[in-house]
Amino acid sequence: MAAYPLNTRSPYHARSISLPSRSHPLTLRVEEQLHRLRASEATASSSSICRTLDGLKELYDSVGDLLQLPLTQQALAPQRHEKWIDEVLDGSVMLLDVCGITRDVLLQMKESVHGLQSSLRRKKYAEFGLEHDVSAYMACRRKVKKTIRKCLGDWKRTQNKRAFSSVLDKDGGLVAMASVLREVEAITFTVFESLLSFVYGPKAQSKQSGWSLVSKLMHTKRVACDGEVVDICEMDRVDVTLCSLIHHKSQKGTSVLNIQNVQKQLEVLELSIHGLEDGVESIFRAGGGLMQLGKMAASLAIPKSPCHARSISLPSRSHPLTLSIEEQLHRLRASEATSSLSVPSSICRKLSALDDLYEHVDDMLHLPLIQRVLSHYPHEKWVDEVLDGSLRLLEVCGTSRDFLLQMKECVQDLESSLSRKRVGEFGLANEVQAYIISRKKASKGIRKCFENLKRMESKCAFSNSLLDKDDYGLVAMVSVLREVEAITLSVLKSILSFESSPKTRSKPSGWYLVSKFIQTKRVACEGEGEDVGEMEKLDVALCALLNRQKSCKDIGVVQNAQKRLEALELSIQSLEEGVECMFRRLIRTRVSLLNILNQ
Repeated sequence: MAAYPLNTRSPYHARSISLPSRSHPLTLRVEEQLHRLRASEATASSSSICRTLDGLKELYDSVGDLLQLPLTQQALAPQRHEKWIDEVLDGSVMLLDVCGITRDVLLQMKESVHGLQSSLRRKKYAEFGLEHDVSAYMACRRKVKKTIRKCLGDWKRTQNKRAFSSVLDKDGGLVAMASVLREVEAITFTVFESLLSFVYGPKAQSKQSGWSLVSKLMHTKRVACDGEVVDICEMDRVDVTLCSLIHHKSQKGTSVLNIQNVQKQLEVLELSIHGLEDGVESIFRAGGGLMQLGKMAASLAIPKSPCHARSISLPSRSHPLTLSIEEQLHRLRASEATSSLSVPSSICRKLSALDDLYEHVDDMLHLPLIQRVLSHYPHEKWVDEVLDGSLRLLEVCGTSRDFLLQMKECVQDLESSLSRKRVGEFGLANEVQAYIISRKKASKGIRKCFENLKRMESKCAFSNSLLDKDDYGLVAMVSVLREVEAITLSVLKSILSFESSPKTRSKPSGWYLVSKFIQTKRVACEGEGEDVGEMEKLDVALCALLNRQKSCKDIGVVQNAQKRLEALELSIQSLEEGVECMFRRLIRTRVSLLNILNQ
């Protein structure tokens, strides 16, 4: 796959006049880090990619420090080159999208690897269904590869269409700074491309069938047995060993060894994916990382002037957009007060209403009056608060999306197990237990997320006193943006609450739900319990399944559990679509704000 160009050449001589000189420690550090990243060879090794991600994070931290230097601020603040600033902002949004897609791909692979590991641990080699589990893993790999091909193709087309502005001031320092930001963007794309290429696997696999890998294994047995051949990456090794496992299915003498080898390769791959996830997450959340790059570039384009900016009237309360936003906020506040937070259909309606609200907010932000007001006010404090709020919403939305994907994978695994096994078959209890453990793990992660949000909110104090109290229009605009942030955060919290265990089940054990099932049979059998959420209905049905497993083989209990799983999967699918739409909307709104602030 073609690498993106790293060296952006400028027609001007890069003279450091007013910007930090080349001998400045930060300048030297950035140049050294860029040189190391350019010199690093792209290899099919997860450890090499992890080291590159660590270097990339350090680079972003250094660039952030460089942009915050007083010399840099003074040199760039008078410059109003909206075109190249817009290019930097567009690039930061593209990088954010790349990072999000990469996180999703890694999460899908990790869940698929974990599912196959669980199946291999529970089943004997000769047991029916092992080939089905391997096929499910391969299907996930094909799906991931399709996503990566589409993603890389879209990026390549976008890069071909982009033409960096050369209409820069002949100040060599400014040209050099713009060149650095562009090179950072280019090298980031290259790093993420190498990561996705690692997940995709060698190009040669695109034309090989699964059985050609078996032939490859026959010629390089040490790859599957000892892992001594280094020209095959972890992904390829797992594919080769899985094909070997299917190929030797009839050879009982080698079955145990093959299973152990597959388990070993899966463990290595899981550790590799975990390391890559940590690296991508550190880039995504780094204080000076890619999500802050657009904010920093925008702040440099806002002139810092001690003079008082004149008040420019915002749209009146009778303006159609103002009335529409107030009406939508009122409806959302009312729905928060009256509807159940744990009902997916209610959450989906709120997400749809939020999408409409953000559409109107974007329309209002593009009004000439609004743009003139926001671009003329140098109130860095409240600007930072609004931008930090949009960043916080993106993080919470991304976390919700990750937990929904994990939950869907877990539900699908349990559905698959129930469809293959009879009620009295050995191992069904293990399948249910695996689902419960996954739920507990997700709930623990969500509780931690809530704790982090609570800490952030306690530290966040809006600076009303720093706003011009005479400009009521500006105060009203900032108030609207903060209220939109608050209502969005509330809806996202309701999604996290749905994903976690209900509060009523925080102390009672699973067998308490069996007694509850006995007392309210219609909840599990007919779904008439209004006060029981979908998660709790499923838990009741699963406990009933385990309770009756030894006493009788009640097909109705299995069918009820399958029915609950199908209903929950549909709910999760609807929430996923709503959250994905919300994530894209939040990115667009953030970009609109950044573009307005640097005009």
